[in-house]
Formats: sequence, structure tokens, C-alpha cells
Amino acid sequence: MVLIDGDGLVDTLYHLLWRRDSTFDKSLNINLPNAVIFYNYQPAIWYFSNSKGVILKKLAKNVQPSIIEEEFIKSATKNRSGIVAQLIYREEEIIDEKSEGNNKETNEFFMEYFTEQTFRNWMRSGKKPYLG
Repeated sequence: MVLIDGDGLVDTLYHLLWRRDSTFDKSLNINLPNAVIFYNYQPAIWYFSNSKGVILKKLAKNVQPSIIEEEFIKSATKNRSGIVAQLIYREEEIIDEKSEGNNKETNEFFMEYFTEQTFRNWMRSGKKPYLG
């Protein structure tokens, strides 16, 4: 289970994996874990693959924190690691180079792992991915 900050790159990759080729009406078959994209601190898109490896999106009405929490925890009971979800997000930092016009922007990616309890706490808190 993956929670992703909608940074414009990763969410585009997921969209392209999901999109069907209109010429041949075929899609890429791949086993994709549940992946929720966040925009403006809110869950926006939920990708997953079915048993045949077809990548699908949940209906917008089902991309709700309570539904995400329930589904991620239910699916995690099948693994023994205790990890319910991982969060991938990016933080920007502006570095002042001490001269006019030489500010540099750095982007750092971070990953957090959640157990059932830390996932519940995170989903119910205001802390969500920083960009999007």
C-alpha cells in the first residue's frame, strides 16, 4: 500500500500505467499495490490492479480517508511485516546563496512506513503530504 504526494511526476506515471491504449483498447497488465495520490493535503486518486493485473481507479466517492484506512488495514492483515502503508513525499527547500538571483531549490524525497496504529493516527491527523 502506497500513499504518494502528488508531485506531478509520480502521479503522471501512475496515470500513464492506468490509461488504456485507444488504438488497441489494451492496458498494461501489472500487479500494482493500492496507491493513493494526494493533492492539497487530500486523497485525490486511488489506483489499484485487479486479479488479472488490469490497473484501475477507484470512483471519486470511494477516495475518502475512512475508506482508505479501512481497506489498507484489511489488506495488510495478509502480510506478516506489520507494515500497513508507506508514504512517499517530497519537501522543497530554498537555499540562499548569499547573492541576488542565486537562490537554489532542492527537492528531497522521504519515505515513512506505518504500522496499523501509526497509520490510523496519521490518517486521522492533519499531517498529510506537503506538496501537491
